[in-house]
Amino acid sequence: MQKETLDRLAKRLARGLKYDTARIVRPLGRMFLVVGKRLNTKSRWVDEHGNEKHFDCLDEHTIASGANVEELTASVKKYKKLRRRAV
Repeated sequence: MQKETLDRLAKRLARGLKYDTARIVRPLGRMFLVVGKRLNTKSRWVDEHGNEKHFDCLDEHTIASGANVEELTASVKKYKKLRRRAV
């Protein structure tokens, strides 16, 4: 699959999960859906001189995997089902 197709697929699969980013990576031929939320560290970090440090970061998690698109889609559906039960 081409990168543009994988990007659209990642966004479609992650729709409704309330994450800011979604991407598909394929190390060694297996597909993984990686999702992330943007975080701001405002008022959480202080250096050794007592100055506050503010920066944005991305908290990413791998939530699904599959050898092909069908397996990846099924894995995302399982994740969504488990997530609904946990809440």
